[in-house]
Amino acid sequence: MTCVTHAPVALLDETACLGGARCGLCVARCPEHAIAAGAPGPRIDPAACTACGECSPGCPSGALHPAGTPLAGVQAQLQALLTGGMTAILIACVAAGAVAPPGWALVEVPTLAIVTPGWILQLRARGVDVALAPCPQACCRSAHELDMVTARIAASPVRGEPAMREPIRLREPGATVDATLALSDPESTLVLASCASPVGVLAVDESACTICGACAASCPTGALALRESDGRIALHHDPALCIGCHRCQVTCPEHALDVRSEIDVPRLWRGSGELMHADPQRCTVCAAALTPPADAPPAQRAARRSGCPAVVVRRLRATRSTPCWPPA
Repeated sequence: MTCVTHAPVALLDETACLGGARCGLCVARCPEHAIAAGAPGPRIDPAACTACGECSPGCPSGALHPAGTPLAGVQAQLQALLTGGMTAILIACVAAGAVAPPGWALVEVPTLAIVTPGWILQLRARGVDVALAPCPQACCRSAHELDMVTARIAASPVRGEPAMREPIRLREPGATVDATLALSDPESTLVLASCASPVGVLAVDESACTICGACAASCPTGALALRESDGRIALHHDPALCIGCHRCQVTCPEHALDVRSEIDVPRLWRGSGELMHADPQRCTVCAAALTPPADAPPAQRAARRSGCPAVVVRRLRATRSTPCWPPA
């Protein structure tokens, strides 16, 4: 008799994957080195993958998930419970062997590593009590941090009128951003720095930045963008789209950017805004804005010999095929 066993692995939705040239974040996140850069997308080694779930929450397009647990499936399950009037949900690692208390619904997932603050906040914003049941293994080590972060934003579920009524949304960073805004006050000064944050905060050193556009070209979510108006070029950042992946930071040739994993409520309320601007020169060939500005220090001008942003983008795509964050 032949015995066939099944070992769960991470699955990649190639239609949703942004590809190695534009993203590749999963390669650096995998603790087992089971994901390798490839073309057009990453390659998963089933023999090395342990289905720990670490790659899933950091995927900006939701293309990665443990086998049998697509994000859409969990989302549909939670929505069905909400529609049925459930007001208390226990999210448990399947290895925990959890039993839901009376009046609670049990939702099992392969590992709590795929659970983000947005899952909990989305439920609490709809008046639902939420609890986590981790297993004792390393795959659920994030549970304590999740509890601390979400408790600061929503210490207790909303009573009376729910803060959110639309269908539940689990894709990050939108899940955390939408629920945080629904649960917080516009005058809030809360800033939470946490490794569990699916949202990033970006700071720029204006004395070093030349607005070359390399950071915007490398951003997998479109959180960074160069915009030109009234004869000037400006670098804009949308905190609601930023996942704190550090690609812009490691791409910046001037080392002018600093990225932190933070849920900065005041910034989320302010929304997209300008980080800095400059008056550009023009390329005599294509008329594109040249960087750095003419009055930039000589060292910065020497560092940007290509000048034309189109050249910068082409060079970036040719050399940044694999992620280089976190550093080895």
